[in-house]
This record gives sequence, structure tokens and C-alpha cells, in this order.
Amino acid sequence: MAKKTLKFEEAMSALEQIVRQLESGNVPLDELLNSNFMMKYTQFQTAQEFADTSSFDFSNIESIDSNDLDKFVSAHTKFTSWQEMLNHAAAEWIQKQF
Repeated sequence: MAKKTLKFEEAMSALEQIVRQLESGNVPLDELLNSNFMMKYTQFQTAQEFADTSSFDFSNIESIDSNDLDKFVSAHTKFTSWQEMLNHAAAEWIQKQF
């Protein structure tokens, strides 16, 4: 029984670390939006192709109008918004960490 408890505690610790990484923005966007994710859920091969086609300046994401970005995401991906796309990418990233 002690081994199961230890494994559970290790898993919870790892999950907490992953959540901290996501919350702090320490997970690179190209790791979240990797080529497998992009090919599966978008019209693009890579996050770079997505960014280049969009004409948005992702180096200054705060300057991007969220409504315009959501429209672009909705038109070119299987998602209705940028936040939905990021949430899904983060969920897949978390699954791969275990």
C-alpha cells in the first residue's frame, strides 16, 4: 500500500509542477502548439506557418485584438477561439508529461 501512496504523491507533485509551468508561461508556445497538434487541429503544418499566415505579431500578443484572433482561429482551426485552442493544447501537453 505504501508504494501506491508514494506513486500517487509523486504523480500529484509532478502535476503541480506542470500546472505551475503552464501558469507561469514557462512552456514555450511552440511546445504546446507542436507540429502534431497543428496538423491534427488546424490547416497548418506548424505554429510558425499559423503565425505567418495570420499576420498577427505573436511576439507582442497583448497587442493582438482578441476578437480578430478568435475569428482567424475559428476560420482556420477546429476551435472557436484562441483560448479554446490553447486550453486543448495545454491538456494534450499535460497528458504527454505522464
